[in-house]
Formats: sequence, C-alpha cells, structure tokens
Amino acid sequence: MSSLRQEVLGSVKRIVVKIGSRLLAPKGRGLQTAWIEQLARDVAALHGRGCDVLIVSSGAIAAGIERLGLAERPTTIARKQAAAAVGQGRLMAAYDAAFSSAGLTVAQVLLTHGDLADRKRFLNARTTLTTLLAAGVVPVMSSSARPVPACPTTAIPFPSSSSCARPWRTTSWSSTRITRMGSGGVSELTAPPLRA
Repeated sequence: MSSLRQEVLGSVKRIVVKIGSRLLAPKGRGLQTAWIEQLARDVAALHGRGCDVLIVSSGAIAAGIERLGLAERPTTIARKQAAAAVGQGRLMAAYDAAFSSAGLTVAQVLLTHGDLADRKRFLNARTTLTTLLAAGVVPVMSSSARPVPACPTTAIPFPSSSSCARPWRTTSWSSTRITRMGSGGVSELTAPPLRA
C-alpha cells in the first residue's frame, strides 16, 4: 500500500463497505460463512481503531436460491423477489452470527429508491444510521430486500447495491470512504460526494 493511501486511510473515521454477491456466494447460491466471519473480524479491528463501519450487502437472492433448492438463478421478477424474501433472513442471520462472535452487533437497514429520493425520508434514514453508529452498531444495508407486495413491477429496487451506498458519501459525513469489495479485490469508489 502506498504511503499516501496509508495516510489517507489512517485518517478515515467512517467506512462504507459494499459487498457484492460474488464474494458472499461465488457459485451464485448459498453463503460463504467463513468469508463473512473474516469480514466480521476485520470490521472488529476497524472498530478497535475508532472507525465506524457501514455495510451495504447484496446476497439475499443467492441465499434464497439455496434455501429454495433452485437449480439456477431466477429470471422472473416474482421468483427473484421470492428468493430475496427467503434469503434476506438467512443473510442477516449469517451476519448476526459472525459479528456476534467478533463482539459486535449488526442492524438490518432496508432502503428503497423512495427512501433516498425523498428528502425527509433520506434525513430520517441518515439520522437512524448515525444513531446506530453512535451506539457501536454495524448497520447492514440491503439493496434487495424490499417487501414483495411493495414492488410489483420492478425486480429489485436498486440496479446494484452501489446505488444504496452512494448517498452516504455526503459532505456532512466528513472522513467517509466508500470501499467496494468485488471479485477483483478492494477498490474505492471515485465519484464525487453527493451534497446533503
């Protein structure tokens, strides 16, 4: 790691980690609990350094695929929603078990486009997240867990969980970095921060 990168990351107080399905379920189904356990230990180390960590996670559909015994990823809206509905509980249970073992508490935070587009709802979500962080809780924001009846015409509320992470890069949250963990490794998102 370069000295500049080390210096910048050393001053960070809040980190948003985006985790894609390929890391949680590289075969497209089920969850890699050992990987989640290592993530929990890494987040605990960051907490020990005084960093707040928020997680934006995909993986509900992959977890649901396994539980439903599906041979392949669903292609219809209804089947994707069903898999996400079944998988979301399993995903959060895996996070809860891993983070509890590391001495941390997680909180499930479900957001929709409407929560991010409407100013009042956005501010309410931000206040809730800030309150959770102040209590030492690690928020786990899911981008694919919208209640099934609420989205009859869209497959999943966000095209990717990056959409869910993007609004938390605000100028009112100084020293925040968005980190994307993908199959190619860890990278920082480089888009400029959004205004609060």
